[in-house]
Amino acid sequence: MKYIVTEAMSAVEKITGVKLEYDEISRGEPARVTGLEEDISQIVQEQGLSWADRDSYPGHDMSYISQMAERSGFIWLPSTNNSHNPNEYTRMEDILRAVDVQSKLIENLLNSTIK
Repeated sequence: MKYIVTEAMSAVEKITGVKLEYDEISRGEPARVTGLEEDISQIVQEQGLSWADRDSYPGHDMSYISQMAERSGFIWLPSTNNSHNPNEYTRMEDILRAVDVQSKLIENLLNSTIK
């Protein structure tokens, strides 16, 4: 990963003339969601929404939760202006769709349809 980043930085430096520095502040492996991704995917598809299976990278909540929980999963929402940015924006309709997905997942867990 460092090679890819530093190569991209070199290209940007050549184009812009701006000197960039690379400082690795965190290292670790992505955390896989465990046990709920297929169930979330099924609910999302039943509701006619799009789905993408993604890893959680080090430092993100899921990288810690997946080490403690028997099962974990992510419900990703479309946002603008990148994640963890003060200008990040997620439409209320997308938040409400995620709440519907989470509610159905909890209902299924309580009804033992997910083992």
